[in-house]
Amino acid sequence: MMRRSLRLPVLLSLSLPAMSALLLGAGCGEHEEGTELALTLEAAPQGSVSTDAQGRHFTLADGRKVTLTRGWVTLSSVELLPCVEPASVSQRPRRLHLPAFSVMDLFIGTAHAHTGGTPTKLGSPHVLGLDEADGTAMALGALHPPVGRFCAARLAFSPADDDAHDLPTAVDMVDRTLRLEGQVVPAGGGAPVPFTLESDALAGRDVTFAAPLELSESAPSTTLRLALAYDRWLEGVALGDAEAGAQAVQAVSASASQRR
Repeated sequence: MMRRSLRLPVLLSLSLPAMSALLLGAGCGEHEEGTELALTLEAAPQGSVSTDAQGRHFTLADGRKVTLTRGWVTLSSVELLPCVEPASVSQRPRRLHLPAFSVMDLFIGTAHAHTGGTPTKLGSPHVLGLDEADGTAMALGALHPPVGRFCAARLAFSPADDDAHDLPTAVDMVDRTLRLEGQVVPAGGGAPVPFTLESDALAGRDVTFAAPLELSESAPSTTLRLALAYDRWLEGVALGDAEAGAQAVQAVSASASQRR
């Protein structure tokens, strides 16, 4: 009977340093040398707002008049989403699609902890406060994605941990996603009613770009400016409700947009 010789996998013939280099290269396949996407976040209103020593004054869609004196929000992660072409484009115009996701996918391992970064995901939480002037950009960091076209950013909001960036000294934001302070005048008029909202609720949103963001060898770097419209943070929020804080977190998430 003829014996068949066994061939060892080629990896076994490599030296340990060579094998380590090969495995390391495989693990870093998503990183594109030379590309950089800088991320910033700012608070900026969508509508008409007046500002004085008492705070920021604006009117909600239901007619309530709000004075927002102080506020902080925790953005826990930002993920860059590539443009995905449909499987079949014959006889149809080319369209760009975003990958489907479950909202809870945002928060597996996120709440109360850093998620860790990847070339397309910034996993370090940052606390944005209203103590700066409108439009003041807070640097979140930089991503180094592969060259390609990107159509959206996936934002997650969850409680800050004690290692979050830009933690305020005025209030304790550890274990909190949001804290808002101010007063509101009912739509029908009357005396201002003070409020303080706190919440550790979770929320997420895909912010679709006005035009695809493209990184290439000839244009390897750019900046993505994200904004939260603070004059929308109380839209639909029933301030006397036990879930008002969680409602406000959802409103914050809904207020996110790309700043151009």
